[in-house]
Parts: sequence; C-alpha cells; structure tokens
Amino acid sequence: MRAQAFWITLLPAMLLLTACDGPPGPESGKSDQSPSSAELSGVIRDQVDQLSTSVCESAKNLKDGVKAFLDSPGPETLINARAQWRRAHQSYTDLVVAYKLAGQELPNIHEDRDTLDAYPLLPGYLDRVPGYPRSGIVYSEVPLTPAFLQEEHQSTDFLYLTLGFHPLETMLWGSADQTTDEQVVLYTKTDSVDKDQIDSRSRRADLLRLIAHGLNRDAGMHCPPAGLIPVMSELTRLKGSENSAKQAIAEVLGGLIEPRLSAWQTNTVGEDRNGMPVWHAPFAKTDFTEMSAQVNALRAQWLPALAPNAADADSRSVLEERFAVLAERLDQHAAAGSNQTVDDITHTRDELNALLAALSLAPQREESSQSDAPPDPVDNNEQALGPLDSEESRE
Repeated sequence: MRAQAFWITLLPAMLLLTACDGPPGPESGKSDQSPSSAELSGVIRDQVDQLSTSVCESAKNLKDGVKAFLDSPGPETLINARAQWRRAHQSYTDLVVAYKLAGQELPNIHEDRDTLDAYPLLPGYLDRVPGYPRSGIVYSEVPLTPAFLQEEHQSTDFLYLTLGFHPLETMLWGSADQTTDEQVVLYTKTDSVDKDQIDSRSRRADLLRLIAHGLNRDAGMHCPPAGLIPVMSELTRLKGSENSAKQAIAEVLGGLIEPRLSAWQTNTVGEDRNGMPVWHAPFAKTDFTEMSAQVNALRAQWLPALAPNAADADSRSVLEERFAVLAERLDQHAAAGSNQTVDDITHTRDELNALLAALSLAPQREESSQSDAPPDPVDNNEQALGPLDSEESRE
C-alpha cells in the first residue's frame, strides 16, 4: 500500500467527515425525567418501530440479494443486489433521523468506530483498483473469517473498513470505470487456478458474502424494541414542548444536511483537492436522494408527530412550503449526479436557511405548565441560523 502513509497524513481531516453520525451536541431545555414505556406516545412508538423494522428487513434482503448474486453471477442479480443496498442504506438513514431528533447516540458507533456506516474508505485496501491490479485483502493470504473482519475494521486506520455499508458498496460496484458486465466477471469462478496464483474470484466472493452477513448481524442492534425505548422516550418528551421539538428538527437539518451542502459548494466536482470523494456513497451516489427523503420525513412524519398543534394555519403553510422547496431542490441535485454547480448548491443552502428561519420564527402556542420553559427567541434564532453563516461550522 504505497498510498498508506499519504492517507494517514489526512486522517485529521477525514475524522471531520466521519463525524456526520457522531454523538449529538448538548441540547437545551431537556428535563431530567423521561416518560416510562407505558407513557410513550403511540404515534411515536409506531413510527420508531416501523423505522426499526425497515432497517432489519432491508438488511436481511440485502444479504439475500448478495447471496443470489454470488450463487448466480449475472447483470440482473448484480443490479438487484445494488438496488437492495440502496434500500437498506435509505432505511438506515431514515432511522438516523429519529436518533438525532432524540439526541441519542447510535449504538453502532463506539469510540469513534462505526460498524455500519463509517466512511470514507480506501478502496484499494479491499480489492484491486486502477493502477494496482493485485491489491487489497482479496489478493492477500489473510484468513477470511467474521472474526478477522471484526478485528480489522478501523483497527489501524479509520480509512481501513471491513464492516458496514460502504465496504459492501465498494465490492458491489467496483471502481468507477468498471461496467456491470466487467464486475460480474470478477465474481464468476474459474474451473482451475494455478498453484502459485491466488484464487481472487473465490476470495472476492467470500469477502462480499462475509461483509453482507456482518452488516445484517450489526443492523440487528437496532431491532430489539427495548433498545429503542430511550429514543421513543425522548421523542415523547419533545412532543410536550413545541419549542424544543422545532429546535430539535432545526438541529437535525443543520447537522445532517448543511455539512454535506457546504462540502459540495467547495468541491462541486465531487472530490476534494486530495482526491477523496465528497459523496457519502461515491459509487451508489444516493446522497441527495437520501437527504431529500430525510427532509420529507421531517415534514410529513416528525413535525406533525412532535408539534401537532404548532403555530397557526398560515405559519404551518409556510413551513410546509419551505420543506417542500428544499426537498425539491435536493431531488434536482440527485438528478444532476456529479454535475453540480456552485450557484445551484448556494441556492439550496439559501432554501435551507429559509426553512430554519421559518422553524425559528413561527408563532408558538402557549404550552402547558408541565412542559419545559420555551427557550429565549433570540437564542433560538441564533442556534438555528448562526452556524450556517460561520466558516468554522463547515467541513
């Protein structure tokens, strides 16, 4: 790995990228007591259960799709496995919104290591890349076992990933210049291999299968209902305070959407000056589609659930319009792929600012005496808008 020393020098910058799903910052207005399981909001419980179920079912479907491809390599089975990857990753990013709203740390993140959605990675660590036709674990003699992948994942470098969505994405798509048919050939086993040669196709298939099984296993930590009670409890608490609910929604928008738009505004070609992708999913290119889905979920699901009586009809209409415009802008970016422009990204960031302002300035109804006291309007406005005008907050 001639590039290893070079990438290690970039590690501090890369840690900023991996922080997108890191621990949430301190939240204002939290009470010391959370609702018991018996007091949980039925709407919120149902929504979180649905998100959890979707993550677990889609992870299993992805594992099964990978198995179908490896059992019968071909363009159709590979395309299907990729489609299952997109669905599973979308389901996971939808669940992330619930964790972020609740101010809860994702259980798959521990000591800055993420077993599900760590990124970016060094593709040549796993398999061949242009210029290095016999690189990576595929062409080594290390044993391919679940234990090895767990021990190796981010053990010596944050860019060395062996678990989660993005190693699986890399193995399914290959390098950017490979066609679907060429990728299929790499997984099509040969009848014989010279004794002095590594059976790269068999090892590649084994590695892909192990990563898919590992992802399905690790996604299971989001499945037990008991493990999600803290998320449900905090979301139920937020429902008792419209100010806190709107502030939480604004913080999620600022934390999940703004950093990625900022990175794209600086690097519209899709790579930074060090050659690292701006894309969270550089092969599947699902970033903007997933961000649009997150915005739509906040509008259609979480705003009504957490602040059902927020503001008056006119203010609610303004919020709905701002959410819809931002989602539409993100859909346009998704259609553009890697052909982004500074003007377009700037326009979208302006729409995000407008939505955050609408969340901050919408009239508030009087809250019950048992709810948290509403935050000072000036401080709330500064929290919602200030980071977007600060260079220090950008990636």
